[in-house]
Amino acid sequence: MNNDTEKYDYDDYSPSDNYPDVEDLESRIEDLENSQGGSNDHSGAILIYIPGLVLAMILSYTVNQSILWAILHGYLSWFYVIYSAIF
Repeated sequence: MNNDTEKYDYDDYSPSDNYPDVEDLESRIEDLENSQGGSNDHSGAILIYIPGLVLAMILSYTVNQSILWAILHGYLSWFYVIYSAIF
């Protein structure tokens, strides 16, 4: 048997001041959630961006028959949709 390994029993461990308790961790998590606020909520932007991306890719592929152009125009999203509507 290797001398470096020791067997531990669960009774050997006792709560100490070195380990934070559950309530402290929960309060820290709540503080982090409250400090972030709603500023990181991008769901509204996604709901606007995704339809433009899809429409731009469909329009581009229909006009150019090229996947690479469709990817590029999908990246440009609404700019390409507006451009294709004007011209």
